[in-house]
Amino acid sequence: GLYYQAPFFKELRDTSTVNGITYANLNEKIKSPRSIHFIAGYDYRFRINNLRYRFSAEAYYKALGNFIPYSVNNVKVVYYGENRASGHATGIDLKLYGEFVPGADSWLTFSLMNTSMKLNGKSVPLPTDQRFAVNLFFTDYFPGTERWRMSLKLALADGLPFSTPHKELETNTFRAPAYKRADIGMSYRLLDNVRSESSRNIWILRSLSFFSGSSSSRSCGERLKKAISEPLAKPDKKSKKAANTAATTMAGVNGLNTSQSLNWNNRIVSKISSR
Repeated sequence: GLYYQAPFFKELRDTSTVNGITYANLNEKIKSPRSIHFIAGYDYRFRINNLRYRFSAEAYYKALGNFIPYSVNNVKVVYYGENRASGHATGIDLKLYGEFVPGADSWLTFSLMNTSMKLNGKSVPLPTDQRFAVNLFFTDYFPGTERWRMSLKLALADGLPFSTPHKELETNTFRAPAYKRADIGMSYRLLDNVRSESSRNIWILRSLSFFSGSSSSRSCGERLKKAISEPLAKPDKKSKKAANTAATTMAGVNGLNTSQSLNWNNRIVSKISSR
């Protein structure tokens, strides 16, 4: 397939900061980003012990042209406002779906992906470059009853690339720790349409989530603090502001809460002040 997407306002806007003042200009000559898709899929249905299963696979390659580069700083997305790059996205998605337990759906997915763009003669991973992801969803009934049901969802995904604050996209040399998550849910069926003439089921749901970072988060944070604090000689207001921004960014990619984010800020500012 061949696709064109008209640029929206933020992509039309060329934003630059000079002497602390931000200027925004609209690029009236910008072109629509282009994408050429090649996709191949496979689907297979089968039964084991009279239980239904389905296996699907999909491989894809997307050639990106007239690409408008963008950078991500925590939750802030900044576009270059010019067609300055080309790139690609390729990967494979695998999914096994079935009734591991009769009447309860479960699935397992595995994905591999590689994305990059060529910017100013240098190959740079896209901000969405998540190289792998594994997800499991399993459902089962409690012994002796079909009214109580438990569900378990596990997720493991590669961290996303990022750079130090206020740096160019070509310096995307850091990568966030792997994302880990576990969700446990329980549900109770108040109304069972199997034993009544009603066509509705009424469920009460309750879930519990767990998040976890990678053991490499400390080393990643140390490299970030070192990259920020080394060029600074005095703890002026500008350097402290940059440190706070860096700490907030690092806290965001590690999934830290507000108090933990403040600890990151204090540690980095203290590191700068000690110089």
